[in-house]
Amino acid sequence: MSGAKYRRVQVDRDHLGRLERQARMQADSESKRRQEEKLRRAAERRIERERELRDRLAGRLDRLDRRHREELRGLERAVAEQECRWRDELDRGLAREREHNHRLVEERIDEASRLFHEALDERDRVLREAIDTLGEDLARRELSEREVCATWRDLARDELGAIESSRLREVLAPGELERVRRGLPLADDSARRSMHQAAVAALQQVYLGARVLGDRLALLEAQWEHLHGCALETVEAARAELEQQARCELVLEGQSPFAVDVAHWSNGAWERLDAELRRVDEDLRADQPPDLETLRALALRGSELHARIDSVVDEARHAVLASIQRRQMQEAFLDKLQDLGYRLAGSTWEGDDQRRAIHMKLANPMGDEMAITVAPAATDDPLGSDVRVDFRDQSPNPTLRGRRVGVVQQVIQEEFEVQPGQFATEAGFETGNAPAARFDIDALRRDREPSR
Repeated sequence: MSGAKYRRVQVDRDHLGRLERQARMQADSESKRRQEEKLRRAAERRIERERELRDRLAGRLDRLDRRHREELRGLERAVAEQECRWRDELDRGLAREREHNHRLVEERIDEASRLFHEALDERDRVLREAIDTLGEDLARRELSEREVCATWRDLARDELGAIESSRLREVLAPGELERVRRGLPLADDSARRSMHQAAVAALQQVYLGARVLGDRLALLEAQWEHLHGCALETVEAARAELEQQARCELVLEGQSPFAVDVAHWSNGAWERLDAELRRVDEDLRADQPPDLETLRALALRGSELHARIDSVVDEARHAVLASIQRRQMQEAFLDKLQDLGYRLAGSTWEGDDQRRAIHMKLANPMGDEMAITVAPAATDDPLGSDVRVDFRDQSPNPTLRGRRVGVVQQVIQEEFEVQPGQFATEAGFETGNAPAARFDIDALRRDREPSR
């Protein structure tokens, strides 16, 4: 009996040991599970705190970024406004200087004319006194009437010969020499008839007329030479500046300076200005000299053309800036419309000319297409642009089209800080598609006019 009892007790102890091990394993497993749960919850809390921290940091960074962008835009606006003020001040200064130079040319012309008339009046007075003195001298010498007549004839012919040597006489005093000559046949006829007193009187009139004409012609020639020199000087200065300004420099923010071909970007204004300056120069150097009024007009025209150079250079700069802005607008439109599923299907400058409109074709996976055209403004604004949006959809939907146009308006307003005008739907395309020619990028590049 004692052996059996011992065995039972032994068996119970083994079972108890197994139970204790199982209990410890379960306890260890539960402890491990609780520990893992605790670690998981701690990790989740840490992740949540990190997420909250990232959100707070992202929000703060967004606020800082918005504030910095606003400050940067404010600075850019301030710089742009300052540049505009400086540019306006420079333009006003250049305009004042051009007006001053133009006024100086007119004043020089008026002053030369006034001095000419004063000198002419004074010369006429002195001449009459000289003729009277000469007549008195001849009378004191007690010459014969025939000798007196011959003396006056020689004096008259000397004066007429001096006038004939002037190359400008027919330009400055057309027909005047022949008018003065008319007295010579009358004087000669009177001398042949021995009417010496009548002949002397006629010769004195011829001499007086020749002296007056000679002196007047000398003053007119001096005035002509002065105006001609001023006009040539102005035209030569203008042509020199035209050559110097043919390539001007343009500096954009954050970029290296680059040269602008003014003749190309001025849309022909530079060539027209050069051609007109050449015409003025040719007129000034023509074999047949211009008269005084024509010469005065040429001098003033040369001054006006010289003053026009700066404005043509500004037009070229504005054309380059407007072209850059049109390209940037298309890039901004593409960036926003990609969020609506559109992708670039083609882009080109009309006629492969960056002075003209830029066309962009977009398409989405459903087969819908958009064409956006940014063209130079039809108004006088050199930096303005006209935007046209065309659609070619599988199922035209005015609501969706309105949203896409709204994206374009939003880009214009936010990215370029310009208040866009209202987009008007073309008649006949309210629910239909635009002509296919407006989506033909190759044809637009070849300069074929798209259908309207």
